[in-house]
Amino acid sequence: MLGLVGVPDAGVRMAARLVPQPLWFLGVYLIVVALAPVMVRLHQRHGLRVPAALALGAVAVDVARLGFGITGAGYLNVALVWLFAHQLGFLYADGTLTRCPRRVPASSLGSGVVE
Repeated sequence: MLGLVGVPDAGVRMAARLVPQPLWFLGVYLIVVALAPVMVRLHQRHGLRVPAALALGAVAVDVARLGFGITGAGYLNVALVWLFAHQLGFLYADGTLTRCPRRVPASSLGSGVVE
């Protein structure tokens, strides 16, 4: 259709590829929201062990992906990392992160996890 008004085909193809690209976030968001009730129960039962397990899972997936060439595992890593961030929100909401000694937030600066 845009070709009829003089827009080059290359520009249409580029726009068709780039415009919907940020929408991947909505899929991840829907997964995190759908898993929220389960993640709350896990947080209530296991506390800090849940984000620790998610972080270890993300590392294991990266080892599988980068070390062994299992590229499809990268999709699982997206879910693990976003669920990890979701768990940090629970830890902040229940006051766990605010009760940490000052050195903990300072030491987490390198990982991008700060209060």
